[in-house]
Amino acid sequence: MPLRRSAETRAIDRQIVGLAVPAFLALVAEPLFLLGDAAVVGHLGTT
Repeated sequence: MPLRRSAETRAIDRQIVGLAVPAFLALVAEPLFLLGDAAVVGHLGTT
C-alpha cells in the first residue's frame, strides 16, 4: 500500500534536501582541495 504524503511533508523534504546537497558537496570537495594543495606543494621544490 503506497504511503500518502501531504504537501507540507513534501515541502519539508525539499528543504532538507536543499540543505543536505550543498553540505554533501562540501564534504566531497574538501579532500579534493587537499589533494590539489598537496600536489601544488609537492611541485614547489622541483623546478
